[in-house]
Amino acid sequence: MQDASPNVDPLQLLRELEQRSLAVARGLPMQEETRDYWRGIGFTLGGLRLLAPLGQVEEILTVPALTRVPLVKPWVLGIANVRGNLLPVMDLQAFLGLGATPRDDATRVVAIREGEFFSGLLVSSVSGLQQIDSAERTDELPEVAPSLREFLAGAFRVEDGLRPVFDFARLAVHGEFMQAAA
Repeated sequence: MQDASPNVDPLQLLRELEQRSLAVARGLPMQEETRDYWRGIGFTLGGLRLLAPLGQVEEILTVPALTRVPLVKPWVLGIANVRGNLLPVMDLQAFLGLGATPRDDATRVVAIREGEFFSGLLVSSVSGLQQIDSAERTDELPEVAPSLREFLAGAFRVEDGLRPVFDFARLAVHGEFMQAAA
């Protein structure tokens, strides 16, 4: 830069400074298109791979010790003590009339909370957090049991076909599910 003297034009100094800055400045990175992603939990029920909205899942548990409850429907498995909270645990597959869920090392309990409703649902397995492009959402559903269909809220197109979204909020207010007494 030149010496600041009375015969130097300040505007010229600013132009020179701008030219030097532009010569060494790196270009801005390419602008990437952002997408809207849906987030949920993947789980399996009787061999069918499903999704559940992340906001409807309180937590995922290994199958806890259960205390049987008398005079309830067969799909009510019992009550679990989870960190001091009593959690009723239901066999979701059995509730839907699809037979009892076989238990193995992959079997999990999905704890859901809808307002005051707090329950655990036994499922075959949980595949974890799923993030899917929202543009892949569809109202189209794969062929499923009629008892399951009423709890589905659309599906997502994924590599291996359609993945239905199970709406736990619908289950939580379903009359038959709320009447667990035998």
